[in-house]
Amino acid sequence: MLKKLKIFRLSQLASDLVKATDLQSWLGINLGTAILIMQYAKEDFEMGSWPLPDT
Repeated sequence: MLKKLKIFRLSQLASDLVKATDLQSWLGINLGTAILIMQYAKEDFEMGSWPLPDT
């Protein structure tokens, strides 16, 4: 789903432009899980920008 939205890098999830509620809606997950994903993305991005894996 993220590929369809052209989200390829953790920096895109770590930006202030993407909200946890957006991620929740796009992936069909609960809000708590979306928040955790965004927290992990921010932490990983701060350590170095990594592309999302191909699936």
